Amino acid sequence: MLRFLQTVYDLILSPALLAAVLAAGVLCTVRLGKHFLRHPLWVAGDLIRPPKSGGRLSALKALTVALAGTLGVGNIAGVASAIATGGAGAVFWMWLGALLSMLVKYAEVVLAIRYRKVDGTGFIGGAMYYMRRPWVAAVFSLLCLFASFALGNVMQAQTVAESAREAYGIPPLLCGAVVALLLYLVICRGFSRISSVTLCLVPLMSALYIGICLFAIGKEISALPRVLASIFRSAFTPSAALGGAGGLVLARVIRAGISRGLITHEAGCGTAPMAHAEADTNSPVRQGFFGIFEVFADTMILCSLTAFVLLIHIDRFPGLDGMELVIAAFELSLGKSAGPILASLIFFFAAATMIGWSHYGKTCLDYLTQNSRRKETYKKLYAVAYSLMAIWGSVTSAGVMWLLSDYAVALMTLLHLPDLLSRLREVTALTRGYFAQSARSLEKTLAPDADSANSKDLRDTP
Repeated sequence: MLRFLQTVYDLILSPALLAAVLAAGVLCTVRLGKHFLRHPLWVAGDLIRPPKSGGRLSALKALTVALAGTLGVGNIAGVASAIATGGAGAVFWMWLGALLSMLVKYAEVVLAIRYRKVDGTGFIGGAMYYMRRPWVAAVFSLLCLFASFALGNVMQAQTVAESAREAYGIPPLLCGAVVALLLYLVICRGFSRISSVTLCLVPLMSALYIGICLFAIGKEISALPRVLASIFRSAFTPSAALGGAGGLVLARVIRAGISRGLITHEAGCGTAPMAHAEADTNSPVRQGFFGIFEVFADTMILCSLTAFVLLIHIDRFPGLDGMELVIAAFELSLGKSAGPILASLIFFFAAATMIGWSHYGKTCLDYLTQNSRRKETYKKLYAVAYSLMAIWGSVTSAGVMWLLSDYAVALMTLLHLPDLLSRLREVTALTRGYFAQSARSLEKTLAPDADSANSKDLRDTP
């Protein structure tokens, strides 16, 4: 049965997922891209400038929760698998997929702010709140709830336990118990505690990983031009092959690069809107800029740095894949300390992912039980069950859960994208209004006597 499900995923569901996300990326880029090409400096400036109203710190906290859900082992081991499968050219397709996915993630975030609700403690929202059919939103929420336990918890706990055992000799059960306790202490207090932890954890772990990558690359800086050349040269691998065989090789390279990129930045999946909806902002478009940055930071920075380190040394380790390839490559630069250092970083990445996905699961549970008088009790039970699942994940094999998680995420994306694209006209109108208002604000700054009628802030949610 497992083999049958894997075959169905490989032959039907995975190609459909890639085609759907890429088609959505092309459509969003065509409809929205012109605004960002005309005003790139405004976008960069709005990411730095504090807003007129709302809280910039709140917007950053929402971003770090979303990044916590996307930054994970996939940024390290996933990139290694993509290169092992598709060669250096997979990195080019990973970049292309990310560029096309940036405005998909932007549209998700804009709609999350546009359709969020007010609850007792603040805002709540997500893809399910802008889906047009309630039954589709309910199925999406159930799939995401399952994925929070499987992809967001069990897989991460298993990776942490395995790394801790190999690097420090810590028993998996003890590791799982410690992770479960720390996890519960974070998620039991809700989004405020989660976002406060991710605001510290995400920049710290990202800076540490970027630092060791730059150190490893710096030691072999003369090899970087060769690596870049191999990425672009190998992107269209079948130059030496002919006919159908060459097409199959190229298809494998493209699929390896794009699919691994989608796994890491999750554009189109519908998860990130649940974090961004909590931001204390009145501008969907400005928060959407953080969605673009999310994809950029995940794929164009962290995944790219991993790829550079691996490709510098890839010829020395034929046949290695995943974390084995990563550790072997970093050991050439960091020595035997590479294993413990990477194990510690994996703990941070996995912990952040577990925290981020706990918020996604709790948001989906809130949607499914919104009419129940016991929904607060259900949230408390979820926090306990989610934490205990880390203990089980640390001592179990994650093979079946990987496949079931792939199914859940693929089905979530395929359910979500039609509703996202059906509301693309709203996103376009909000984007056009925002940039038009920015242009009028600039004119008023240069000419203070401009008509005061132009002062209406079109950036606010209509």
